[in-house]
Amino acid sequence: SHPRRHQGQVMPYRFDFTRRYGLAFYRGDDKTISLYSSKDGAAKDLTGATFLAQVRANPGTPVLLTMTVALLDASAGTWRLTWAAADGATLLGAGETTPAVYWYDIQRTLGGVVTTLLYGQLEVLPDISRA
Repeated sequence: SHPRRHQGQVMPYRFDFTRRYGLAFYRGDDKTISLYSSKDGAAKDLTGATFLAQVRANPGTPVLLTMTVALLDASAGTWRLTWAAADGATLLGAGETTPAVYWYDIQRTLGGVVTTLLYGQLEVLPDISRA
């Protein structure tokens, strides 16, 4: 399983950003993840698409963070999830030394149709090195 190839036939697709997969997020880091949407083996045209990506402690609990998702190349079906250093600080305070696991999903609205593309757990690790 790899988040860069999202095939669109089975949605939503579970993908966990956790230590188990070597993909946890670090408080204090900036990170971007580029993704690709296709349909029937061809790039899905995402012209006009908007995204919503929220993080919660558990489904149904208050939103703790809204992550940034933006189109890279709409006609090529590429989009990007951005994790800013401030996002980690929002979820895991500066004094926190214990990792925390949250839930996220990413929804796309295209032509008035809302589709959940990805969902799963998102783990935030405390940073060790600090300037």
